[in-house]
Amino acid sequence: MAGAPYPVTYDSRSFHIGGMPTLLLSGSVHYQRLTPGMWADVLTKAKENGLNTVQVYVFWNYHEHERGSITFADEADLSAFVQQAADADLWV
Repeated sequence: MAGAPYPVTYDSRSFHIGGMPTLLLSGSVHYQRLTPGMWADVLTKAKENGLNTVQVYVFWNYHEHERGSITFADEADLSAFVQQAADADLWV
């Protein structure tokens, strides 16, 4: 994983990631309900408990408190969260 591109395909039985049949074992993580300092620990625990994927909801009102004023900084840094998931060897 680690940011390198890889092909994703599927057939009638499974997803294929990088040419390998892959079972996606997923859990949901709401990054908005955690502080950024908690992300790495939660993602590491997800990996240690057998997950290879995290599902993420993006609550738009968390990023746009006022109409037209959008932020992805600090606690709302979705890119940093996704990078930490990749660092934990998880797909998002």
